Amino acid sequence: MKILLIHFFTLLSFVSFGQELTTIKVSVPNTTDEVYIVGNQEALGSWEPNKIKMKKISDREREIELRLTFPAEFKFTRGSWESEGILNKPSNNPNLRIEDERSETTFIVKTWMDNIQSDKLGLDYNIKYIDSKLMGDKRMFYVYLPENYTPEKKYPVIYMTDGSTDNFQVAKSYINALSQGSFNIIPESILVSIVHKNRNEELYNVKSGAYFTEYLFQELVPFIDSSYSTSGFNAMIGHSNGAEYNHKLMLREDNPFRGFISLSTSFVTKPECKGELTDFFGSYEGKKIYYFIANATLDSPDRIEAGNTFESLYQSTTNAHMKFSKQTYQADHITIVPNGLIDGLKLIFYDYNNIEAYPTVVDYGENYLMNIEQIYGIQSRLSKADLEGYYMDIINNKNKEHYEYALALVEEHKLWNNGGFDPVNIANGYYLMGMYPETIEAYNQSFQKFERVEPLVFYANISRVVESYQKEGKISEGIVFLEKSRETLSKEYYLGVTYHIAKLSLDNNVEVEKGKEALEYCKANYRKNRHFIEDDLVAWGKQ
Repeated sequence: MKILLIHFFTLLSFVSFGQELTTIKVSVPNTTDEVYIVGNQEALGSWEPNKIKMKKISDREREIELRLTFPAEFKFTRGSWESEGILNKPSNNPNLRIEDERSETTFIVKTWMDNIQSDKLGLDYNIKYIDSKLMGDKRMFYVYLPENYTPEKKYPVIYMTDGSTDNFQVAKSYINALSQGSFNIIPESILVSIVHKNRNEELYNVKSGAYFTEYLFQELVPFIDSSYSTSGFNAMIGHSNGAEYNHKLMLREDNPFRGFISLSTSFVTKPECKGELTDFFGSYEGKKIYYFIANATLDSPDRIEAGNTFESLYQSTTNAHMKFSKQTYQADHITIVPNGLIDGLKLIFYDYNNIEAYPTVVDYGENYLMNIEQIYGIQSRLSKADLEGYYMDIINNKNKEHYEYALALVEEHKLWNNGGFDPVNIANGYYLMGMYPETIEAYNQSFQKFERVEPLVFYANISRVVESYQKEGKISEGIVFLEKSRETLSKEYYLGVTYHIAKLSLDNNVEVEKGKEALEYCKANYRKNRHFIEDDLVAWGKQ
């Protein structure tokens, strides 16, 4: 009996300890929030989201006193699972736990699942909803806008299935990096990430997902187009079953997408799709489609075969209205996403910065912006970096016409320090082509536009215009130019320019008195410099 009593009191003590009265407090984002607590025991409503209501103790504080069995697991709602409280992030919002009487019992709900306020979560993207008539419920999706988004510009839209996975973070990072102004590999784009409720049924268009494609075409895409400044060029990223789903999307006549990135694809659910693809590749004549497939060496054999088959189908009836590429990566079914996605983005924007498509600077200037608007629906701009790609070709071929055309483009589009090239840099181009009269003319224009000229650049290149005067046999004119340069430049350049006067005069035996005067000045005021040494002056004195 004694032993039984000991066990009884031990058990009673344990139960009493586990059911102590516990006060739970929560701070909420809105003064009107009616809050329920829902959890793993009867005191917490046994996971019924609208059973146990908390007391309002201030505008943004709710409280309840409960006798709990530990450990207790629970969440907060506004009366339904669709209105679950978010304490961290929508994709990382686990059950709360109270292990014992020492556990934390005060919590903060940042926002609610049915009306997510992205700023409350510190997110760099927006969480949106559509009350879908086709799907019969509220559909969530994420919208990531370019950092400098403005309604004054048009943006391509990149959609992706499996939007609540880490794939979204990868896509967001890549799009942001590749569209940075210093790289400009792809244009600034809007990313729309689709959150599934029943992924496979939606991607296979069966059961609860029977109208998923219609939801995309008739509700989601129109919503994005009406809410944001979109260009009309849409692309879809799909991984695994989402990659297979891309094939089906492309074959739809009313398909709003022209770019597809398929990472680890398949033909499992619709083998007959192969024949449809063959017919499509042979007959399609619409706006250009961009299709990218990524295979992973460590993926399942059927997926590797599917990617290879797709490539073979395309190659059998190559279509000029399509740009296709398949790449294989040392990756598995999951890591194919970060490995392949970056190349997929570059492929769907293949024509965005494809300077090689324009053989000459004239082709580039006359067609590039027009083509970008026709293909991607956006207003782009010419790039100084792009023009530099033509520069050496122009110089090597001594093509004055193309050089002056390039100068006009730089001036028109303000590509050099918010304007055109300064006269010194213009003169340098002529000099490199051996066009000495043009070099002289351009350099002399510096005196009328000296506010656009960097004095150090003017002085550092002055030997080129001096050589041009010599080549043209215009020594006296060259001396006049140097005298004017000496008057225009600041005092720190006086000695160097005077040396050029002495050298041009005495080497060519023209206006010798000016040359001797300049030489004496250099001797009397010599200081160490990059252009001449004191021995040079002594040598002249012995001539």
